[in-house]
Amino acid sequence: MKTAYLILAHANPKQLERLVDRLAFPGVDIYIHIDKKANFTHFEFLKQRPYVFFVKERVKVSWGAYSIVQATVFGLKQIAYTGIAYDIVHLVSGQDYPLKTNQEINDFFAANKDKAFMHTLDVATEWQEAIPRVEYYHFTNFSFVGKFKLERFFRKLLPKRKLPGNLIAVGRSQWFSINMEHLRYILQYMDEHPEFVRFFNLTWA
Repeated sequence: MKTAYLILAHANPKQLERLVDRLAFPGVDIYIHIDKKANFTHFEFLKQRPYVFFVKERVKVSWGAYSIVQATVFGLKQIAYTGIAYDIVHLVSGQDYPLKTNQEINDFFAANKDKAFMHTLDVATEWQEAIPRVEYYHFTNFSFVGKFKLERFFRKLLPKRKLPGNLIAVGRSQWFSINMEHLRYILQYMDEHPEFVRFFNLTWA
């Protein structure tokens, strides 16, 4: 069983070290994206572990912005480019900590290799408070004076936005567990549909 963990971290190097050591297990590799706003030298000591790899392309991450998706995509691409046939890829936060043993985690996903584990709700019917996050323009991913005034102006002036390609908006928790087939599908879809990326670059959370 080959497992890749992709950890998004931005602070608390010692806490991250505890998580990394807790996840260490035969067949496990750990990829870590360090927020570009953080001082990378504070985390470099983790390189001493042969199963730890840092995501080379770093992003300045803002909460609720597309930047956290971009950080995730960079990590997924690096995992894909290794050519290693991982059975499962977990996306977790540097603030997370497992409640199950590594053996229990390994056994569960070994028995469910063909499944993707995500928490998703249909925005239109199950998470209606999130509708404005999709239908209106948001500039959370950008830093400039007056961006919130511009958002309000666009909201009054422009029609509601619609997802490209007749897609249905779903969402909720960012964290997931997928296999390599799912991972490659995600990356291929994003490459083939740049309009999808452009649309979500102007959404919020």
